[in-house]
Amino acid sequence: LTESCASVNDEDLSGAEGAEGKKERPYSCSLCEETFAKKKNLTEHMRTHTGEGASEHQCSFCNRGFRRKHNLQNHIRVHTGERPFGCSRCKETFAKKKTLTVHMKTHTGEKQCSVCNRRFRTERKLQNHIRRPYSCSLCEQRFFRKGTLTTHMKKHSGERPYSCSAEKKHQLVI
Repeated sequence: LTESCASVNDEDLSGAEGAEGKKERPYSCSLCEETFAKKKNLTEHMRTHTGEGASEHQCSFCNRGFRRKHNLQNHIRVHTGERPFGCSRCKETFAKKKTLTVHMKTHTGEKQCSVCNRRFRTERKLQNHIRRPYSCSLCEQRFFRKGTLTTHMKKHSGERPYSCSAEKKHQLVI
C-alpha cells in the first residue's frame, strides 16, 4: 500500500457524542472499515497499513511487533507465565496491574452493578438499585416503573396535566 492511499482524511473525522451521551465511533479507516472513538486511535491504526513506526519492539517468542516497550513487556508474560502483581490479602497473582485492581474489589466488599457499573458498599444497596432501574436525571430518585418516573418528571417541569376543581383553593393556602 502506498502512504497516500492510507492517509487520514479530515472528512472522515467528523462526529460527536450520540444523543444519549454514549461515545460513538465516528473515525473510520478507509482501508479496512475499522472504527474508532478518537482521532489519535485512527491515526495510530493507519500505521498498521503503512508500516510507519511498526515493530520497534519485537517479541523474541513469536516475533510480534510492538510500538511501545511496555506493551511488549506485558505481551511477553503470555509466553513466560510471569504474574508480578500479587494481592496483599490473598495469594492470587496477576499478569496485569489492572486485573489486580479489579480483584482487590472482592476484598473491600464493594458491590458493582453489572448494567451501569455504579458501586455500592453493601449487597442490600446494590439489590435496591437493581430493583429500581429507572432514575430521575435531575434528582437521582429511583423508580420501579417507567410510568412512575414519567409522572415524577412532571414535578420538575411544573407540568400539571390534570385540573382540580379545588385548585384555586390550593393556590390560596400558602
